[in-house]
Amino acid sequence: MTGEAVSDGDPFFAYEWVDDHVPVEMDTPLRPQCALEALRRAMLAALDPRDINEEKYTAWKTDT
Repeated sequence: MTGEAVSDGDPFFAYEWVDDHVPVEMDTPLRPQCALEALRRAMLAALDPRDINEEKYTAWKTDT
């Protein structure tokens, strides 16, 4: 989006609102399990533990 489309004349560029965080992770055999655990802990921190449906929560699995 450029300044022409904004009524107040102040240009707005979407990339200004993008976080420049780049995660760096080691490629280890436990990486998928660690990612799953990090996601689960983040969900527990953001939601009430009763909001997580354990029956629909599946384990990380890759076919190699």
